[in-house]
Amino acid sequence: MSEKEVKKICSSVSLNLVKWKLASKEGKIILDYICGKLYSKEKDEENNKSVDDHFDEELHVKCQTLANILDQMSEVVAEIELGEDKAVGLEQLCDLSVSMNKPMLSNKS
Repeated sequence: MSEKEVKKICSSVSLNLVKWKLASKEGKIILDYICGKLYSKEKDEENNKSVDDHFDEELHVKCQTLANILDQMSEVVAEIELGEDKAVGLEQLCDLSVSMNKPMLSNKS
């Protein structure tokens, strides 16, 4: 495996970690909005005064966006797992190379 392939594996893992962090931040912002909308003290007071059963389109859109972010994060996990498999294979290849070179070095002594 060449240096170029190793860099490709590492850059893929690095890119996916950045994607994960970005999706986490986006998801947190949306989740905070949803929680604020559903569980705010003002909303509790309004619910006590009157029952509010109307459909909230904005809340629905935020929930859909959050679901899309979770799907993206699932894809990132799959890509990171693939990168981890490649890294394990690379480590095994390096170990094999080192073990193959040790007998050659001991024969030269």
